[in-house]
Amino acid sequence: LHQDPEFAAARDERMRRLNQDPEFAAMMARYRRGHGIPIPDWVPDDLCADYADTAREQGEEAAAAHVRRLKREAAHA
Repeated sequence: LHQDPEFAAARDERMRRLNQDPEFAAMMARYRRGHGIPIPDWVPDDLCADYADTAREQGEEAAAAHVRRLKREAAHA
């Protein structure tokens, strides 16, 4: 299917339209920063890699707890 020129053209046009939406573009940027791990909006940009690494190794709940702990520690430092 992906080798079909009509399908590829339709897919490319759809992605062009989607990427014009700032919200979609931001979501995709966060996804790419997480190397395939979806990063929740509440995770600060500087902690995206920490979240993704922890989520990959221990799951998303552990990653959320880890990032919340890092945010608390930074707030009290």
